Amino acid sequence: MPSSEKERLRPLFAQLNQPEPDPFPIGQKIKARLQHFTGQWMRLIGEVVEFLTDSGDRLLLLRTADGWEYPLSCLEDIQPLSWSERMGFQGT
Repeated sequence: MPSSEKERLRPLFAQLNQPEPDPFPIGQKIKARLQHFTGQWMRLIGEVVEFLTDSGDRLLLLRTADGWEYPLSCLEDIQPLSWSERMGFQGT
């Protein structure tokens, strides 16, 4: 491969070697849907919190304002809150 071609491809290979960005930074406010024990879909708003398990694994949970914690794996439609929701306005 010519050196000019290597130089052209270098940024692409650098991108491939980058770690994936964390989709849920610790402390980020997110909203999600959860099918809770009633079988009904509930809207939840909470903050991402991190725990370390006994085996040293990283566990991310959604902690709601009332103190409940839900694993991110049981949530759907997870989205960061909009600016107006972060500021305390009711969004649709």
